[in-house]
Amino acid sequence: MSEGLTIIEMKDVKTTVGLHPIVVERLRLSKKKFAYVSFGNQRQFVTINMNHEISQKSIGISMDLMEKLHIPDYPKYEIRTEKNEIIIGPYIGILLSKVHEKLTKKSLQKLLEYVRTYSKIQGAIVVFALNKVEREKVEQTLLYDYI
Repeated sequence: MSEGLTIIEMKDVKTTVGLHPIVVERLRLSKKKFAYVSFGNQRQFVTINMNHEISQKSIGISMDLMEKLHIPDYPKYEIRTEKNEIIIGPYIGILLSKVHEKLTKKSLQKLLEYVRTYSKIQGAIVVFALNKVEREKVEQTLLYDYI
């Protein structure tokens, strides 16, 4: 497993990903000025900004992009590319209950016992209840996965 990258917020730009030139080369993005960024089932078209001031252990993401894709900035992430897409992950969703009201502190603490070492995997875990899932978005995502 490679060393994960830490996310840093970029405040003065919009829909932009900033990477050190060495990381750009490692991800095979050196000839690209634009790409898609994916986090979970969310995807956004972005500008790629090579920046020597960003550490080789970080990826800069504009604040608006972090909000649109709902990316938490505290975990380290594995970053990989497929064609014209930068994939931030892993992103694991855990269905813990049918109804949101049953997502209690006790149930979350019990789950924590199972995922405590997850930080070694470098990514995000999202816990959710079935009644809070937007069915149309799930169906679109499943359809997109097979096209």
